Amino acid sequence: MSKDYVVTLSLGDSKYRMYAIATCQGSEFVEDKITHILPFNILFTEKGGRVELQRKLTIKQFEEWGLWKIKSVEGDSLTDFMEVISPVVRPLEEEWKPLKN
Repeated sequence: MSKDYVVTLSLGDSKYRMYAIATCQGSEFVEDKITHILPFNILFTEKGGRVELQRKLTIKQFEEWGLWKIKSVEGDSLTDFMEVISPVVRPLEEEWKPLKN
């Protein structure tokens, strides 16, 4: 059995942060039992922002990134994920019309 967790990644001791979904074997978060990591960026734009998912990495591929480490666990539910990305999620407005690209 595996479980997904929303985690914060940090670049060494710097202020640079990134989020990811970490898949962990078992029912509790144990860093040594992580099997995959799906990093994602939260980008702010004039119209709110967007969330960009990157390529899913095995733990070996993630270790090749070098100095990126798991700083904290934000949660293990869809609600926790939505709270992390909420600063860039645009609320639905009554007169909101999607733009065609």
